[in-house]
Amino acid sequence: MFPNSDFEIWAVGMTITQDGNTMFFLGINPENQVDRASPDIYTSKKIKGKWQLPTRVGEPITTDEYLESYPTVVADGSLYFTSNRPGGVSKMDIYRAQYLRAGKFDTPVSIGPVVNSELGSGDTFVSSDESYLSKRAEAAGMYVSFKKNDAWQTPVYLSELINTK
Repeated sequence: MFPNSDFEIWAVGMTITQDGNTMFFLGINPENQVDRASPDIYTSKKIKGKWQLPTRVGEPITTDEYLESYPTVVADGSLYFTSNRPGGVSKMDIYRAQYLRAGKFDTPVSIGPVVNSELGSGDTFVSSDESYLSKRAEAAGMYVSFKKNDAWQTPVYLSELINTK
């Protein structure tokens, strides 16, 4: 339960910076459950060994108009996430926001049509060194894409050993 509230709070898809002091996750603000039931990306800082109450990550990552989900923080502090914001290939594309400093991010950029397809993207994970990513394509299963010469390669469908009924 959220302090002084009748609402429950939930968080999924935690990702932690390499120094172990900042966490990002997908959650719903219990105070907004009535008016705004869609999830957002939240962050929490560890101070003196204790995680602080989370706060919603603001612009340019989280917007009021669009859905942002599945955050993954990489080695340099940059954040990958999926969103249905304009400028993408499908209804949910993968974006990357370069970490600037002091908790600030540059404008997110779609990682492009090679990985983002009309099937959409969800359950996204990017390795810390950004050498590979995995994603679920709507109704199609899990895929993996590798980065070669600084470019994401065509995603490869993971066999029926992974993608089972």
